[in-house]
Amino acid sequence: MAADQGLNALAKALNHPDPNVRTKALEVISELSEERASGLISGMLHDPSAQTRRAAVHAARRLGAQGAVFSLILALDDPDLGVRMLAKESIEELTDQPVDITFEESDAERQLRIAELKEWWKGQRLDQLATGGPS
Repeated sequence: MAADQGLNALAKALNHPDPNVRTKALEVISELSEERASGLISGMLHDPSAQTRRAAVHAARRLGAQGAVFSLILALDDPDLGVRMLAKESIEELTDQPVDITFEESDAERQLRIAELKEWWKGQRLDQLATGGPS
């Protein structure tokens, strides 16, 4: 019960108008179990503040959140270069696979690479479900 109240308070903090408050909440959330935190973290990858989106990428990486990988793939197209670079590093760390994207390529090339990564990750997740691997 108290844990649920704490999680609710953290979820509320993610909607605070101050990006510093949202960033701090993400730091706390990254210390929770993956199951409870990855959805909250993934949602913050779409925050209006680049600072908060970078904090969300860091939180997903610290958490080791496999559930956030698809959202991290989407973050490879973030308007902020720092978010894109952190997302790439995080995906590589979480999946043990290199990400073939340079951020110097055209938007069309980047979109193609992101589409390929989405399909690859969907296949990985299906394989994990079929074999009972990480969820």
